[in-house]
Amino acid sequence: MSLKEKLQQDLTESMRARDEIRSSTIRMILTSIRNEEVAGKEAKELDEKELIAVLSREAKKRQIGRAHV
Repeated sequence: MSLKEKLQQDLTESMRARDEIRSSTIRMILTSIRNEEVAGKEAKELDEKELIAVLSREAKKRQIGRAHV
């Protein structure tokens, strides 16, 4: 199971559990992944290394935002 598939499965589980924070966080991650996949001239499927890079970049954005609050 790929990381993206695992995230989609986790989203389904969090929605069933009515965990709004977890659901919105996973949705945000999946949106970032989809945006990266369609960026550029041609849409492409990201490999695991690229997925981790997207996740790391998004985590850094959130940590910086939290530091200024």
